[in-house]
Amino acid sequence: MNGTGTLRELFQRARRHDRGITYAARSGESDWTSYAELGNRMDLLAERLKQEQLRPNFIGAVWMAPTPECLAVIGAVILAGGIPLPIHSYMPEQDMLRLIRKFEPEAVFVSEEKLPILAEWNIQGEELPFYLYGGMASGPIAGISAAPRPVRRYTPPEAVRMIFLSSGSTGEPKGIMLSDHNMLSNVDAILDYTTLCDEDIVLLSKSLGYCSTIVGEWFAAMASGANLVLSGGFVHPFEMIQCVRTNKVTFLCTVPSAILPLIHSAKWAAEDLLTLRQLLIVGGPMPDVMLLRLADRLPHVRLTPSYGLTEASPRVSYLPYTQLRTKPQSAGIPINGVELAIVQDGREAATGQSGEVVVRGPNVMIGYYDDPDRTREILGPLGLHTRDTGYLDEDGYLHLTGRTDNALLVGGHTIYPEAVESVLLSFPGVPDAAVSAVEDLQWGHRLIAVVVSDVSTEPVKSPELHAWCVKRLSPALRPREFRFVTALPRTASGKLDRKALKSMVKEEEHVHRA
Repeated sequence: MNGTGTLRELFQRARRHDRGITYAARSGESDWTSYAELGNRMDLLAERLKQEQLRPNFIGAVWMAPTPECLAVIGAVILAGGIPLPIHSYMPEQDMLRLIRKFEPEAVFVSEEKLPILAEWNIQGEELPFYLYGGMASGPIAGISAAPRPVRRYTPPEAVRMIFLSSGSTGEPKGIMLSDHNMLSNVDAILDYTTLCDEDIVLLSKSLGYCSTIVGEWFAAMASGANLVLSGGFVHPFEMIQCVRTNKVTFLCTVPSAILPLIHSAKWAAEDLLTLRQLLIVGGPMPDVMLLRLADRLPHVRLTPSYGLTEASPRVSYLPYTQLRTKPQSAGIPINGVELAIVQDGREAATGQSGEVVVRGPNVMIGYYDDPDRTREILGPLGLHTRDTGYLDEDGYLHLTGRTDNALLVGGHTIYPEAVESVLLSFPGVPDAAVSAVEDLQWGHRLIAVVVSDVSTEPVKSPELHAWCVKRLSPALRPREFRFVTALPRTASGKLDRKALKSMVKEEEHVHRA
């Protein structure tokens, strides 16, 4: 592969009988589907869709449980000339209804257990202007009136091959339009730095609504000939360990929130993950102290922190394993074909200077669905503006410092809470922590640290954390108050929900003042 092919061609090349997908259900049952059989299922549904005479580049929304059937449906939409819109299976029904109104899909595919939801919409008089399919059903569901829209309010560009929803925790999700070239160039680069091969077994456990899951795991596994283990998700990180052990997984891509609880636990050993060869950490930074502790506990595993965003299809940079001990706080170097720049006041900053991270390369998205203004804001002459802040060191390694939209003003200083959170998470006995702020007449904002205390050990106390921060943080960065909770608010993907955190801190502030 060289990133110049198409997903249709990838689906054709990958049709091997000796490689495929093991579906590991939470019930303990497992089922095997070869890539050849998966391709046959794609063909069958694609032909049925073509018979419906849907408009060229039709949008097919896929709201299904994470099963091989869901993968087959996504592939079939592409083979039929459509644009899949994968939607998280846990999406609330009212949010799903808003998405349908926004993206105007000509076809909607749902898991069997979701059919009553759409039937109820129909009974209540909600217009369903699309063909509704129960997964791989032979045709539209009977008994539900549907009339596809004759005219679209917005038609995606011809090159769009898939649309992914942004994973932000606030506001309405944006539709991120990606081309074949965007995604396949990223697949090539991922295969280059991971050395994924046909001897590997890849665990796919994140939502199929994420670009990282589809491109970085499913497409990458098929392109390399690796086998897949498809899990319906895990309630607890120990279930992930069990799945790796049972299925002899060699390659795992997961998020910090799934890993951090394991680092603090003594209930597992390296032998439990003996087959694991490589562990990619995506979806957010891992504090360097925690990363090195994990490396010490898994000396046989290549830990590879990686940075990216859906607008970049999604991977942007990675930290080579050889540099894990020397630059554990870094997001690494750009993947093949990608350039990074740090922009400050509209121009590129010098080495070591902080600013906004800007990405250039074949992986940069086509744009946002039906949002030209926001597309122009983020796709400028210098490249893709990520809203992440950081700097490049003298060796060209990226160091992330925060996000522009998370910045707080404290005593005239711009503070990024991520920097404070990293220090808090390095304190022994703190499995999770976050920083928010309340308004302060003197300082602008007053930093509040919200800390999860490990109930299995001696509870952490405020004076201890304060002393820890005094040694490691400048005065402006030190939290003025520590509050202890049993859990932090997080999105379904495991990311910190800063909007909910801010509300929680503000509400608690009113309690203290009352």
